[in-house]
Amino acid sequence: MKILITGTNGFLGKHLAKEFSNDYEIYTISRKKDSLDFVKKNFIGDLSDFDFINKINLTVDIIINCAANTNHFENQKKAFNDNCLSVKNLILNNQIIYKKFLHISTEAVFLTSGELEVSEKSQYPKKNISTYSRTKKISEFYLRKYSNYTNRKYIILRTRLIWDTENSPVYKKLASAVKKKMFFMIDNGNYYTYSTHINNLIHGIKQCIKYGEDNSTYFLTDGTPIKFYQLIDSILNIKDIHKKIFSLPRWPIFLLCKFSDLIYYLSRKKIRLPLSMSLYYLTMSKVIINDAFSKKKLKLKPRNFFLY
Repeated sequence: MKILITGTNGFLGKHLAKEFSNDYEIYTISRKKDSLDFVKKNFIGDLSDFDFINKINLTVDIIINCAANTNHFENQKKAFNDNCLSVKNLILNNQIIYKKFLHISTEAVFLTSGELEVSEKSQYPKKNISTYSRTKKISEFYLRKYSNYTNRKYIILRTRLIWDTENSPVYKKLASAVKKKMFFMIDNGNYYTYSTHINNLIHGIKQCIKYGEDNSTYFLTDGTPIKFYQLIDSILNIKDIHKKIFSLPRWPIFLLCKFSDLIYYLSRKKIRLPLSMSLYYLTMSKVIINDAFSKKKLKLKPRNFFLY
């Protein structure tokens, strides 16, 4: 079987390509040459460039679309090109023939001014709180719209904070911030959140290929809620490291995040302070994901990679 993976210069795309190389003939698309010497062919270019996509003559069984711009406050046009137009181009071109399109999405499509408590059946918010959440939501719209138009099959896979204890971007950023004493906790991290270990994501994708229903949406998570401080310990792989991290009460941080967003918009999006309401609702408040439907349909058995 043949598989095409996009975004293979990123952590997720590279990891998936390596994992699936034993069972599939791997093709990749990346902005610059990737470092994967086992791939059959690496197509180098920009997914938002339709002419580039339309020159790729390829037939595969599955596309896994990992390419994404995850900057929450990216320029709107660039974020749209990277997250939305790229999906449209992959579906509407006449040269890449595939049986199923697996689109890696995120719980952030629901990110708005409030705590996240969602399931696969949740309705989108009318207004998203960041460019990233807005364009990822549009990418799901585009996937459905243009797949239906071309009679192509798709599956949406939503993840939440992809991590491991060595190579993931969240580990590197967190470890660096803690080392520089630039990371702090809210209420000692004593609130529930969700995450997706890279190995549980791989397990979920494999199960999706076996059992996923066409034109469906699933959540792939670690399968259980965890206190935020326990997640931090698990990512850094040091038990009780959270006790050495400075903690602040919730209310002043909430006000600072509000103030930061106000400065951003009053400056016509020219001044971006480190805090934001997007950051607040992503990492500083409760997140609950009901993924019972996905567990049942995909026969998921997420492993526990937490220290607790």
